Amino acid sequence: MNRLLLKHGHFARKAAVFDGQLQVASLRRARLPTCVLLALLFAACSAPPQASVDGGSEPDAIEDRDATANIDGSHPTDARDDSGCPDGGGCDSMPPDPENPDLVALCGAVPATLDDWETCYLERFCEWEVNCSPQNGYRSVDECVELSYAVSGGRLAAERRERQRAFEQGKATIDEDSFARCLVERSTDRCYTALHHPACATRFIGTVEDGAACTGDIECASPGATCARDCQDACCEGVCEPAAKEGEYCRTNIEPCEPGLRCTASQCVNGDIGSPCNTSLGCDRTGWCDSDCGVCTPTLDEGAECDSVLQCGGKTSCVGLSIVSSEPGACLRISEAGDPCDNICLGNLICSAIPNATGSCVSLPELGQSCGSLTPCLGQTIECRDGTCVERAEEDDSCATAGCMPGLFCTSELGDADPVCERAQPVGAPCTGPHQCESYLCSGDGDQEGSCLPWLETCPE
Repeated sequence: MNRLLLKHGHFARKAAVFDGQLQVASLRRARLPTCVLLALLFAACSAPPQASVDGGSEPDAIEDRDATANIDGSHPTDARDDSGCPDGGGCDSMPPDPENPDLVALCGAVPATLDDWETCYLERFCEWEVNCSPQNGYRSVDECVELSYAVSGGRLAAERRERQRAFEQGKATIDEDSFARCLVERSTDRCYTALHHPACATRFIGTVEDGAACTGDIECASPGATCARDCQDACCEGVCEPAAKEGEYCRTNIEPCEPGLRCTASQCVNGDIGSPCNTSLGCDRTGWCDSDCGVCTPTLDEGAECDSVLQCGGKTSCVGLSIVSSEPGACLRISEAGDPCDNICLGNLICSAIPNATGSCVSLPELGQSCGSLTPCLGQTIECRDGTCVERAEEDDSCATAGCMPGLFCTSELGDADPVCERAQPVGAPCTGPHQCESYLCSGDGDQEGSCLPWLETCPE
């Protein structure tokens, strides 16, 4: 029986760690009926597989892939089943949608080129960022689309450029089915899962096997593989290193698991709903670990009683918990101005609550309004300075006590005694980091000065 299990990576529920509320997140109440229902459900699902129309058996697991914590999220694979998922290791069932994705509605037109797909992907990411990422600071989706590459210091543009080169050199191709599914899953109704659906990690198909030479992650074929390199030039060559498979040793962000697996107690586990668990770190983030019966349990519906922020999904959080009371909370929406909240809201909002009291979600402060270290300003061109939201410094303005506009860097990073904001520099200019270079390539490493290196549209075979 195919089961839809939405995967996502390390986007931890920020509500669980805000203002020291981890102890709140660990509270538990018995939910025996849920455990019993799950036991009955998975007992029924464990029956022998039924024969399919072609005389075979229906698969009970269609493999998928997880995505990383940046907007690229792509670690391609060349082996797919007929739903577009990789064939081999660390993936769960992901049946196709009953209806084809409406790409015209999602993208404005059916994507015809790589650039079309990338542009739609960026727009869908920005819709999520503005509406779901806590205190993201973007004023609107349009501002995110316009400034996200600059805000990243050029990293996102460089990653897109690298994907374009791999595509043109035949080292990666587009999986249109997975890409379309990814765009659907980038929904603002799925704030905790939208960034990390496996379809987004399989939207490109690489051609380079484990251990073979590569110049970028997108070229690697196996799920979650990375191109391990220790140089900075445009055609820096490394080798594709595979991610850990189910049951293998792992270290989160250092020796990660294949997409679709969770690293818990230094071991890769699948985290499927209904699977055994000791902690919610061992469950898909579409679920939580019910310690009363030791199984991964689906997140609760909006309005349901809860006693942990990990039990709520979508646009909700467990509101009404207190460290001085054992009373449960409820899974309530925290994504619109006026929504009740305890300590965090989704999107470009902030919670007005005081400790141990329920507040409401309000907009981040704007230009000229009061702000603080925990209250960023609304808009990427302004910042909080001396308790007030003010414009960031422009090109050639002093940045001794001010932040620079997106796309600029402060020359204090180069050791200037009287630093000013400057644009990324041409090839040959001194640098200590890639964001200081037009090419996003620097031979320096932060502590040691280097020079800006050239980007190459092709690399020697």
